[in-house]
Amino acid sequence: DPQRMNIIYSNGEERDIYPLAPVTGMYEGSGIFMRSSSTNVTIENNIIGSDETLVPGLGNEWAGIRTQFNSFNNFIGRNTDGRRNTILHNPTGVLVIGSGGQRISGNIFLCNDTAAISMLQNSNSNKPAPMITAALTTGISGSAQNGSTVEVYLSVADSCPAAVCQGSVYLGVAEVAGGIWHLPAPFANGTTLSGGETVTALAIDLSPISSNSSPFSSCRTVIDPNVCANSQGDIMVTHSADGGIGSLRYAIGCANAVPGPNTILFSIPENQLTPIFVSETTGDPLPTLTDGATTIDGTSQTGGAPVLDGSLTNWDIPYNALFIQGDSCAVYGLEIRNFPDDAIDITNAGSVIIGRPGGGNVIHGNGSEQDEFDGLPGSGPWEGSGIVLKGTTHSCLIQANTLGLTPSGLPSPNEFAGIRIRQSAAGHIIGEANPEAQNRIAGQPFGISIEGTAQNIDIQPNSFECNTVEGVLLMEGANGDALPPTIDSARIFSFSGTIATGGERIDLYVQPDHCVQNVCQGQLYIGSGVIS
Repeated sequence: DPQRMNIIYSNGEERDIYPLAPVTGMYEGSGIFMRSSSTNVTIENNIIGSDETLVPGLGNEWAGIRTQFNSFNNFIGRNTDGRRNTILHNPTGVLVIGSGGQRISGNIFLCNDTAAISMLQNSNSNKPAPMITAALTTGISGSAQNGSTVEVYLSVADSCPAAVCQGSVYLGVAEVAGGIWHLPAPFANGTTLSGGETVTALAIDLSPISSNSSPFSSCRTVIDPNVCANSQGDIMVTHSADGGIGSLRYAIGCANAVPGPNTILFSIPENQLTPIFVSETTGDPLPTLTDGATTIDGTSQTGGAPVLDGSLTNWDIPYNALFIQGDSCAVYGLEIRNFPDDAIDITNAGSVIIGRPGGGNVIHGNGSEQDEFDGLPGSGPWEGSGIVLKGTTHSCLIQANTLGLTPSGLPSPNEFAGIRIRQSAAGHIIGEANPEAQNRIAGQPFGISIEGTAQNIDIQPNSFECNTVEGVLLMEGANGDALPPTIDSARIFSFSGTIATGGERIDLYVQPDHCVQNVCQGQLYIGSGVIS
């Protein structure tokens, strides 16, 4: 009740078995327990997990609020003052098991250990949490299931930095339209955000029939666009953690908030240079790079290349390592490995550069044997590649990269192709006669795959080595269905042949002689022939 508060704490004990009880256990105490088809219960304005001073160490044994056994359409909190529950210092704040229609709104969650909101056994129809794609001092944006509203919160963890992400200060509500939502400043109750604070969000059904709430989203660090880059547009990556100020995640978010040109530089202390395990702690992929003229320059790091690694996450959606949707961006000097889909995905962008002499990327081991993912049912099969260009992407340059090998040259193929050009992508240049600018493409099923209506793809000299099906695959009319030339005469000092379709040059190669599958492809470029 808004005028009458309950204070509920320290319920439940370590003892789990009571021999004289009708049901012998296990017994796990909670603050409030709704069960056995409980419906239309309202829980508001309580403190659950501590006394009125909010001191730690008084949490309930299992959960602050627990709902179980087909309980439906209950209301936990409201997003107005005087009706919010304060739920804190419990192992789990709100635990829902085998129940639905639990509307969890406006509460204050603090220092709950393992989860603020946990949904088990298809509770609340497994409503997915929203995603925060941009968290700025001026507004917060993201994506969520249509037919929802999204409540946004500041996460306060000063006294419990090890606790999971949870919403502590209500900032406001936004409606989802077309899968997208945005909450601009000013925020509720005059709250202002500072760079370095963290925010989270939950989604609630708009349906008058269902009030399903989601768990909280992963937390995102707030970016102040006025201070996150210097006056030259430089943004520094200073540690290898998955999130927070100084992370690559933060740097990409800063670039998106500050109009380019921007340069993301790496200055991680050499004794702290470890792989950046994307999604390890945040649970999210890196933000899509949407800002034009942003360069990610791994060559700025001393002591070795920065490594992006996707191996420590059990991905339920096949995310890529880097998503680029901004024109005139560039990526140099990274190692990218072990992501469930593609390493670099360029969609609807122009004049993007991937690699340069002295600044190539090493891209290997991307793509998963798993072809179906629970987060996108029925959407497979997913086949990961090293670099993918798709949509209306045009005029990109791909040079000096190693695809399918580790930095030491050991085989580590990407699942489908080293470079894959899809849909209407056009006008790209791959490689160059200069040996330092050639891509080394080794060990994938397909070295380069060009598909659909992709046209005018200029494959300059590269090194193709031990790709198992085709060095270069043209599909479905790609590149005008250009046919390969024939070699009629091959002598020590000269080569000659014919070509069925016009062209500007004929590139000549020596085929590798050490591959298990003897697929014809050119490893060593030896020159270009004259067409007459």
